[in-house]
Formats: sequence, C-alpha cells, structure tokens
Amino acid sequence: MCFLEFLVKLVGMEVVDKFAQKFRSDLLQLHKEFETKKRSFEPNTHDPIVIKIPSILKRIYEVNAKQPLQFKVENSEYGKLVKMVGDHLHIDADIMRGFFTTAAEHIHSHLLKILYSPAGRDVNTMVLVGGFAASPMMQYLIRKKFSDMTIVMPSNPDIAIMKGSVLFGNEFGPIINMKARYSYGIGIAMPFEQGDDPEEKKFKSNGVDLTCDIFHRHIKVGQNVRIGEYVSSSSIYTNRSNQKYLSIPVYLSSVPSPVFTTDESCYFLGKLRMPLSANRKQRSPITIKMALTYSELIVEVTDEGSGKTVKDVFLDSPSYR
Repeated sequence: MCFLEFLVKLVGMEVVDKFAQKFRSDLLQLHKEFETKKRSFEPNTHDPIVIKIPSILKRIYEVNAKQPLQFKVENSEYGKLVKMVGDHLHIDADIMRGFFTTAAEHIHSHLLKILYSPAGRDVNTMVLVGGFAASPMMQYLIRKKFSDMTIVMPSNPDIAIMKGSVLFGNEFGPIINMKARYSYGIGIAMPFEQGDDPEEKKFKSNGVDLTCDIFHRHIKVGQNVRIGEYVSSSSIYTNRSNQKYLSIPVYLSSVPSPVFTTDESCYFLGKLRMPLSANRKQRSPITIKMALTYSELIVEVTDEGSGKTVKDVFLDSPSYR
C-alpha cells in the first residue's frame, strides 16, 4: 500500500489507475518485484533499492503528461532521494525504511489492542509468520517494539501458514479449541405472541398464527468450541404433513443474541435442503447440529423420522444479501 501511494505521488492517480485496470499482469509483476526487494531489505543498509518500472507505466505517464518520466521524478518531492535511470527507479534506503515504519505502526497498534484485551493479557510470546515476517526489517521493528516479549519465528515464515493449512486439512485434531467469531443459527417460525411479536412477521399455517424469521441460535459469539466437533444440537418440526422437503436458512450474527434473522447484525450464509420421505414417521423431530473449523461452519441435519442425514459447509464470513 505504501509503495502504491509512493507511485501515485510520482506519476499521479489517473496514471496508476489506468495502469492497474488495463495492465494487471504488469501490475502483478511490479508487486512481485517489490515483494522480493522488501524481503531482502536489511535494517541498517544504506544502498538504494532498484526497482524496474514496467515500460507501459512509463509510456502511459509520458503520453498523458507529455514529458519524460525522468523529468517528473527529478522535480518531485522525492527529487533528491529517487532517481530514474532508464526503466529503473533507484529509491533511497530511507524511503524504503519509511514504507516499513508505516506498516509496522499499524501492526503495532493492532497487536496492542489484542494484548490489552481480556483474552490477550497473559500472552507473552509472539509467533511471526507470513510473507512479511520473512523481512529482516519487519523482524527488527517488531522485536524493537515488543522487546519485553518472546518472539518466535519458524525457519520459513512465509510458507508456515500454508503448511499449517495443509496439516489442518489432513488432521485438525491437535488444534483443539477456538472462540467463535460470530453467533450462528437458523431461521425458524414459532407460535405468534400477541403484543410481543411484530405484526409484519405474522403468517398462518394450518390455521395457526406463527412468527417468521426468528433467529434460533446454536453457537454464541465468543463461545469456546472444539475444532471440528459438533457443539450444539436442536430439533425442529415440520408444520405441514405433506411437505416434500425442508429448506433451512443458515445465518451468522455479530451480536450474541439477535431476535430476528432480518436484524441489521445478521447475515445470510445459505440454505440447506432436506428431502422429506413420504413414509417418514410424522411428528418426528429433525435434528440440527453445528460445528466450526477455523474458516467454515459445518451444518448437519438428520430427519429422525426416516434416518436420512444431509450435511453442508458454509464459509465462515458475512455474505451480504
């Protein structure tokens, strides 16, 4: 982000925007080159960072501005710290350090919020992972800002997350507990309560007044759950004897106890469809169970009247309707 802001100051937003929209492969290549330089940048270096500017970006600027890009660089606010040599930008090491400092401040602020929260007060060790963690400069800044903590970093921090995902996909048993990021539940109908339930939610089924869109919670936000294990179970019933299938809408919410699935805090994840056999035992319950992984919500539905079970997996993130 800081590097892109730097480019915008050099060539202008209109040029960068046109370049990003029409020449995505060149933009990706520029990102890759900057990523390589970022990971090899040492905290105490004084050597300039050399980055190749895509020729198409240079051409877009020169056509728009009707002047050489080199002239613009020399007369910019970075004139004494940045030089254009052919198709290469020579960026002073202090500017590169500034890129890292800005990012480190955001990371530092975010980590402080976690460490000062009730869940983070007893934390005294950090594990650095991800591509940014492979940078000697970022390692230096994090160790400096959190000098009173133990900083642990695997030998290949840039691929540690990928390795963990692969191991987790094969067997996530060793990763035991997590706190639910949201509340999870389904939309159901219940008998209408005159004076309590809103009239616009009332509908009639088999002569009975019901209230629709009630959020029936299975998992509460912040609840401690075991990874991959069903942590909740509830039963619902069909309200028509001739139903051929049951459609179960699944929701999440950012608050502990939403009332209706139409509340502002609720987000629709999808529907799970349960076929109902004609010879199923009437008034038998339909059992619904939910479980969480780090990135998914698992919903399993069993028709106790027929023994049939269906299961679906939903991405554990809001999906706006």
